[in-house]
Amino acid sequence: MFQYDYTNFQTTVIDPDTLVGRVENAGSATGKGAELAIRGRFSRDFEGFANVSWLDASFDDFDQDGNPIDFAGNTFRLTPEWSGAMGLSYSMPMGSIGRGSITATWNWRSSVFFEDDNDPSLSQGAYGLASLRTGITANDGRWQVLAYVDNLFDKQYLIDAGNTGDTFGIPTFIPGNPRFFGIQMNYRFF
Repeated sequence: MFQYDYTNFQTTVIDPDTLVGRVENAGSATGKGAELAIRGRFSRDFEGFANVSWLDASFDDFDQDGNPIDFAGNTFRLTPEWSGAMGLSYSMPMGSIGRGSITATWNWRSSVFFEDDNDPSLSQGAYGLASLRTGITANDGRWQVLAYVDNLFDKQYLIDAGNTGDTFGIPTFIPGNPRFFGIQMNYRFF
């Protein structure tokens, strides 16, 4: 569990007359939250994990001098209220070759705003991403070969929006990675 307090919080604001961004003092802000993580081994070869976090980070109604704040009550940019992950991993002996393994994970986050003004057109709704990894690790741990796929179900989502284009009234939208396959090989020399 944690809590933090800001004074003189800095943010970028677009001037509607000139469409130029400028840094402004957004006043006071408060954040509080909690995190919980668990890991368990169900058998010698089978384990799992889960974690969840809650975060309430927003601008205060008034600054330290009692003046009203422009973004009062707004959530910080890129700050989900809830996020979590869980996964399962199974490994098995493969004789003199080494150990095989397969791991499935799922990550989730609630909606976020991409700007401190909390413009709904510059936001991302809640989404989850699944990943899968499988591979072989040598008995001595010196080499490993893995095959993986991230964003298994090819979920479309944004990782950011607004940015420089928003200064000119044309916000940019940065998509998250689509489904991605790969092979990874590792070797330790000592």
